[in-house]
Amino acid sequence: MRLVSVIKNGISAMLAGEPLPENAVLLDVRNHKEFAKGVIENSICIPVAELQAKQAELVGQCKLDTPIIVYCASGGRAVRAKKLLTKMGYKQVINGGGIYHVAKKQNKQIVGY
Repeated sequence: MRLVSVIKNGISAMLAGEPLPENAVLLDVRNHKEFAKGVIENSICIPVAELQAKQAELVGQCKLDTPIIVYCASGGRAVRAKKLLTKMGYKQVINGGGIYHVAKKQNKQIVGY
C-alpha cells in the first residue's frame, strides 16, 4: 500500500532529498492529543480533519504564495493536507513527511517532549 501511495501521490520532499525552504511556514496536521505530546517550535497546529473549517485562521497567518511545509507523524496525513491546501489555492505546499524528519531538516527543536 505504501508503494501505491508513493506512486499515486508523489513522495515527500524529505524522501526525495529536496531542500526545504527555510522561510516556510510549518503546518502540523496531527491531532490534538499528538500536539500535546510535542510540536516543532513555531509551527501552526491544525489537524487535517479541521483544515477546511479553519481556513480563515490559516489565511490570517499565510498568504496563498507562502511556502508551507506540511507534516504529521509519518507523512500520510500530510499527503491529504497538501491536497486540501492546494485545492484552497495555496501555491507552494510541500509534504515534509514526519515530524522528526522535518525538525531535523529545518534544524528546529520539538518542544513539549
